[in-house]
Amino acid sequence: MAFWQRINAPLLSIAAVVLIGLVYFLGVESERTGFVREVIDPGFRKLSDPVLNAFRAKPPAIAQLKIQLDIVAFDSLMVLSMEAFREGHLDGTGNSVFAGTLLKGDLSVPIVVGLLEGDEREGSRMWPIHVRALPGDTILGMQTFDVVPVLDETPLWSILLNAVLKEFGHPTLGDVLSEVDLNDQEMGLCVLQGRTDATMLGQWSNGNGPVLRFDDSMVRASKVDMAQRIFSSTPPPQGDWASAPLLMRAGEEILPTRRARHAIDRLEAFRGGILSAAEVFDVETVARLLAVCDLLGTQSAMDWWDLQFLVDSTSGKLVPVAPHLRTNAPITSLQGAMVVGNELLAIQGRELAIHFLSDTTIQRHYLAYLDTFSTAGYWQNLMARTEDQWEPARKVVHAEYPRLDLDTMILVHDRTVIYQTLHPSDMVLAYMRDSQFGGSSVAIANVHSLPVEIIALVYSNLDTVYLDAPIRLAAHLKDRPLTYGTVPIMDYRRAEKPSAILARLSPGLTVRKVPIRMWTTLGAN
Repeated sequence: MAFWQRINAPLLSIAAVVLIGLVYFLGVESERTGFVREVIDPGFRKLSDPVLNAFRAKPPAIAQLKIQLDIVAFDSLMVLSMEAFREGHLDGTGNSVFAGTLLKGDLSVPIVVGLLEGDEREGSRMWPIHVRALPGDTILGMQTFDVVPVLDETPLWSILLNAVLKEFGHPTLGDVLSEVDLNDQEMGLCVLQGRTDATMLGQWSNGNGPVLRFDDSMVRASKVDMAQRIFSSTPPPQGDWASAPLLMRAGEEILPTRRARHAIDRLEAFRGGILSAAEVFDVETVARLLAVCDLLGTQSAMDWWDLQFLVDSTSGKLVPVAPHLRTNAPITSLQGAMVVGNELLAIQGRELAIHFLSDTTIQRHYLAYLDTFSTAGYWQNLMARTEDQWEPARKVVHAEYPRLDLDTMILVHDRTVIYQTLHPSDMVLAYMRDSQFGGSSVAIANVHSLPVEIIALVYSNLDTVYLDAPIRLAAHLKDRPLTYGTVPIMDYRRAEKPSAILARLSPGLTVRKVPIRMWTTLGAN
């Protein structure tokens, strides 16, 4: 009998371990497949309920909001929602608002509810709604916000973008996760996306505004028209940023102030090419926003129809306010590489960003930020400094949807793209001109996707002669022939020939020494 007891004891221990593992596996798989959530307990999806998976830590608590409309208003809102889904978009002319009440625990706030204008969000079962509290009331620190169901990881990247920009003192909009019920219908886990209003202006340190933006109604109508065409064709000009009317969001103001009128005039002068971007916009915030979007893979935040511009009460400059993200993806190239001289690449929505980066002052600050961001270990430290702002949201979303998470490999990729673009293997070609032309100059051509500055000639005795002014070479456009310029050397009155040139992408960035090659056939070309 003792023999069998000695045999059974280890077997029972192994069986117990196997049984525990099996329970864990079935629990995880049933949750991921939705069996527990949809069949066993449809209420399991609510994060406020007890978590059945005992092997995973409970996610942070989030707000529970209940929006109540009377039956007539609710039915009308549902009819509008069905029409919006049928059309695939909602314009302001087809929208209506309804009075209601928002409940948060014991708190009851009177609100106005409508549908969110714009295009359909793929995968959404209910059209997103817009909520506005009465003046003086706030909900989770916001007076007006959009309720958008969480369908993918994009809200996490939006929250991360706002967290990083806040770290730099940049004005941002609110992004708060909450569970929302509309009457008795569950909208589920949603992100509340704050809008610009008097409450937001009070949270920023740039004064009382106002806020300007380009109206996106015509570009949305243009997109609808293009979607109805069978073959590719030229988009109508109504969708151009140069055609978009200006809108003003001035908090509770009704009439434009003198500051607002002045800002509108300057913004139109910029659009008309009379004033440069550096004269109208705050250079530091524009350059930093562009660079942050490159690092995080959130370049879509620079789409002109989403950007808003806060008028700084002290400087009068326009400060860009990053929007809530609709998409995010690893970058394919820097935004600065979209600018080739004055030539615009066909990237719809980035026209304004390209005009920003065509300004040499903004471009220099942008490259300086990128140079800092590409430093080894920088993005890891940045994530650590802002972790308390985005990590709770990541845990909540990941608990609800285990396959959704912040993929930091995107940051690894983006940092690599930035670093390799700022430190290319080859940046400039330099050739000594043929002796039949007097040998009085060096032929140079930019082979890089960013503009390059030539600042000096280096002679064989290592003597360096700086040019009176840097020679700026426009970026090389892919699949286009090289364009050669010249660096004169006759004025230096030296018997020896220069052996190299010094080139850089921008002041403050690494200076590269480029050897001068001999090319006796250059003159024949």
